[in-house]
Amino acid sequence: MLELEVFDKHNLNKAESNIFIVSTLLQLLGAIEAQKYFKTKNNILVFLFYGNKNFDESQLLQKKHLFDYDKLIIFSSENTKNLLLLNIALIKELKKYLYNQVFVGFFSANFRRFIANIQYNKLFLIDDGVYTIYIHDELYNPKSRLSNKYILPFSEKKRKTFIKKIRFWIFHNFRKNYLLFHGYKNDMKKYDLGFFTMFQLEKYGDEIIINHNFNFLKKMHDFDYLTNRLDQKLYFIGQPLERVLDISLDTYLNYLKIILCKYKDYKIVYIPHRAESLEKIKRITILVDKILVPDTNIELYLLENKKNLSHVVSFVSTALYSIRKLLPTSIIEAYILPIQDNVKVQESLLLTYKTFSCMDIKIIPLKD
Repeated sequence: MLELEVFDKHNLNKAESNIFIVSTLLQLLGAIEAQKYFKTKNNILVFLFYGNKNFDESQLLQKKHLFDYDKLIIFSSENTKNLLLLNIALIKELKKYLYNQVFVGFFSANFRRFIANIQYNKLFLIDDGVYTIYIHDELYNPKSRLSNKYILPFSEKKRKTFIKKIRFWIFHNFRKNYLLFHGYKNDMKKYDLGFFTMFQLEKYGDEIIINHNFNFLKKMHDFDYLTNRLDQKLYFIGQPLERVLDISLDTYLNYLKIILCKYKDYKIVYIPHRAESLEKIKRITILVDKILVPDTNIELYLLENKKNLSHVVSFVSTALYSIRKLLPTSIIEAYILPIQDNVKVQESLLLTYKTFSCMDIKIIPLKD
């Protein structure tokens, strides 16, 4: 199925447009804040969907009205055989405009491919979770191997196996030659990437970092934590660690039991990540008082329901940081994952915990 849907709400000034390319609801929230902060006009919103229909796609389509767009483009492919044709179709559509500012929710090859083929003045990354922390350090920290400002094909492929890297490399080169044959670029060689982010990042050199606190979204939802009723339950934010860090389900459940034993006087609510399996959630059910599955992401859930949580706990969930931005007086705690056998993962986790601690998030060692 080849699908590139284009919806025009208003006429655009093609010489002074702004574009926001997103794939998740958190990215969309960052795009909303950026659009209001910069007061951009002639706004093009692109939903970039790869693979089968998923929760992210459903959420974005339901919440697209929150963004003040003049043109909406939906890139969606359920068949990888059509991806190259769909890439070219989107590149052709985007090349019709000149852009003042480009905002992307991810800096992977799938996003850079489109940036490489358009003309723009400034490029910003908006948040897609703690990925912002990692990519900023990887690209700008002078001690990083990539701080020479050249992008490597595998900069976002650290956790892939050798076989998957080989498969990626083969397809990467096939796609590169296919696009070159049709007169298009496959990737960027150099970049000047700014950050529009909720995270307090260490600044290196003359890079641009602009921080936000979800102020416009708070105003949009008439949200004031001081007037909202305080919820005294303990909320645990789940994570699919067995997928992203190869932590077994049994190990995850053991970690969870150790943590929850410290909060025996609380009513405990577990909020699963959208990628956590039904089997996993079923096993967690017997450990907590309630499983809460919001029909949106945690940030909008709090805003829409005027929630003020007294106590929130997790491991390295982005939600700990975003909740701190929304609820500055809540008790928020992050437990340190005891990973010793992977130096790169350990370094990334330590960087995350360091960033969290700067926002009055308590960092706690995970011990029996």
